[in-house]
Amino acid sequence: MRRAGSLGSVVILISMLVAVSPARATYPGASGRLAYTFKRDGIWQIFSMKPDGKGIRQISHFRKPQATGSVNWSPDGTKIAFSSNRSGEGEIWTINADGSGLMRITHDPNTDDDGPVWSPDGMQILFIRESPRTGNGAIYTIDADGTGMTKLSGAKTHHEEAQFTPDGSQIVYQGFGAAGGICELWSMNPDGSGKTLLVPADARLGLSDVSPDGMSLLVFDDCASPAPQSIYRLNLDGGGMAQLTDAACCYQDGWPQFSPDGSQVVFLSNRVVPGFDVPFKEMYVMDADGSNMVRITASSHRIGLPDWGPIPS
Repeated sequence: MRRAGSLGSVVILISMLVAVSPARATYPGASGRLAYTFKRDGIWQIFSMKPDGKGIRQISHFRKPQATGSVNWSPDGTKIAFSSNRSGEGEIWTINADGSGLMRITHDPNTDDDGPVWSPDGMQILFIRESPRTGNGAIYTIDADGTGMTKLSGAKTHHEEAQFTPDGSQIVYQGFGAAGGICELWSMNPDGSGKTLLVPADARLGLSDVSPDGMSLLVFDDCASPAPQSIYRLNLDGGGMAQLTDAACCYQDGWPQFSPDGSQVVFLSNRVVPGFDVPFKEMYVMDADGSNMVRITASSHRIGLPDWGPIPS
């Protein structure tokens, strides 16, 4: 889940497999299409496909090289929020699922904004605003029309990502806390109060998703990189760990996301060509208990972090 670099540095981003925060939240509903980014003709574009890897559709048609980062489906399945440096520094944008209605949401040339996540009611977008100078990041919300921005955490620490629980009652996030560990997992109220430590830094786990029923978290060995990375499921309070994948000697399984109906998980892995310097990973789907793993892509190219959307309401 860790951000490998800011969107303000195109060279750094496109030289990495995934160089942006995959912060997303999966809200309950009927399972629809997977959104993801893919580098086509030297340009990162947004695509969607069915959960079996078929029916690929290109959503964006950007015309110049740029960094296109984390994608997140709106709760009604009609829009996608994403991060991009198409305006210079990293900003938050939205686009309709059919590729129309491109809209810039944040406007600050001196910061990098990344990791957009829709609120459960679709009225706000949660994101991380990072200072290119210090590398520190603060958690913000902004109305979906680009107005009403609110800071929820201080910028003197570093936050990797944040997301709402499906009922909107809490925000779960990863980053530095009182104990100082970047892989600590925390929760707080939507107004930024009531910060509570869920998982300490020594667990070395990165946050990836909150289940559609709000009862559990998907995490992985993010803070152990470069090293084997497995995927786990935790209770929302940080207890009850269950291992879903086994990284063995050299796999890197990561960035898991629940399906909207909670029955499956999509993730990226280097299982086709194991190793810690593999320039691409493939997309896999498995049942929520870790069984019935199936590879759904065969791209041999860089695929960005997927997000599983609902069938449009």
